[in-house]
Amino acid sequence: MTNRVFPIILAVGLGIAVLIGVSFALNRSPEPQPTPGPSPSPVPDDWLTYRNEEFGFEVKYPSDLTLLQEGGVSAFVSFGKPEHSSIGESSLDIKILKGITEKEALGEAHIWTRDEIIQLQRNEPKQFPPDFNAEEFTKTQEYWLFDPVNSYPTPVQEILVNGKKALVGEFDVRLGDTEGGYVGLGASSMTLLFGDNNTYSLIYTGFNADSVVLRQILSTFRLIE
Repeated sequence: MTNRVFPIILAVGLGIAVLIGVSFALNRSPEPQPTPGPSPSPVPDDWLTYRNEEFGFEVKYPSDLTLLQEGGVSAFVSFGKPEHSSIGESSLDIKILKGITEKEALGEAHIWTRDEIIQLQRNEPKQFPPDFNAEEFTKTQEYWLFDPVNSYPTPVQEILVNGKKALVGEFDVRLGDTEGGYVGLGASSMTLLFGDNNTYSLIYTGFNADSVVLRQILSTFRLIE
């Protein structure tokens, strides 16, 4: 009798364990996934290709831009119109970050979490416009693009670019504060692309916040070995 009961008890026990496991799996909250980026418009035929073996990337860029800067103390490349000597209305600036942590990459990109912005306002309220309320302003978004004093917090969108995670936002550059708010200079787009082996790519564009051009550029960007 005992020999028959034991297999039955064992089978019932295994069945209960399986049911518990299935129930746990079904009730787990799924991990948030990046939103697939919208399909970009085809890149114009006259765009040029830039490839840098030393920094390890390739990208296409508008043909009305020229290479303004390459190399220096970091893996930095800048394209722009000949009359511009720095980031301007039509510019493309790329920086490759290698061997750093995700937190360090977010810092390079000036990306803050909601809690970090709230804490900064509590500790240093003068970094923000007088009427700014960090808790109220940031309650809809976890990540924000923010350069204290020189910009206003703007939301960061998490998307997929060529199968890789990317954080995309726009700097709303602030010239100064007035009684009615702040005086804005304009927007400049920023993208932080996540690569492999602790490699990240920072891509800044200043095409009058033209998201079409930005998406076209991102669709051609490739890290190479």
